[in-house]
Amino acid sequence: MLGGEFEKKSKADRLESRIFVHLCLKIIFISYCSSRDRFTSSPGEKVFQIKISAPEEQFTRVGVQVLDRKDGSFIVRYRMYASYQNLKVEVKFQGQHVAKSPYILKGPVYHENCDCPLEDSAAWLQEMNCPETITQIQKDLAHFPTVDPEKIAAEIPKRFGQRQSLCHYTLKDNKVYIKTHGEHVGFRIFMNAILLSLTRK
Repeated sequence: MLGGEFEKKSKADRLESRIFVHLCLKIIFISYCSSRDRFTSSPGEKVFQIKISAPEEQFTRVGVQVLDRKDGSFIVRYRMYASYQNLKVEVKFQGQHVAKSPYILKGPVYHENCDCPLEDSAAWLQEMNCPETITQIQKDLAHFPTVDPEKIAAEIPKRFGQRQSLCHYTLKDNKVYIKTHGEHVGFRIFMNAILLSLTRK
């Protein structure tokens, strides 16, 4: 699993891209600029050509989707269906490489269903580029200077587990446990996917 940021200038145009390749859908952000200004409208849906390949492999199983945000920026989503030693990401404009394209993501780069967790938690945090604190979470929790997990685990289902729906997750020894309350708890599939993805890494 790799993470990195790229911000380079070409002679006429600038491509800013950030590549995040940690969770199930890998994402590349592209911002299209002239040499002086950033575009604030769409330069066209198919202005960039994106190709992702594994140089050492005969075939590369990667699905790519380019989303035009209509403000001069694009989101490139890609999903890997196999693990590769390295990946080459080519970003082209009118057939020409932009910025420092092609980018080489040195691996191994694992596909989503690879159960390949790092056993060293410090190495995992560094690999994921996790900040030590997240400001918004600190602000949200500032209203609750003390929390008794056992008390709220018993109290919340009684108060909200009938008319509302909620899920109580426990993560222990890299395993995900869930207890659901209420009638309609199908929304849990979204959090399940994120947590299970993290346990495989």
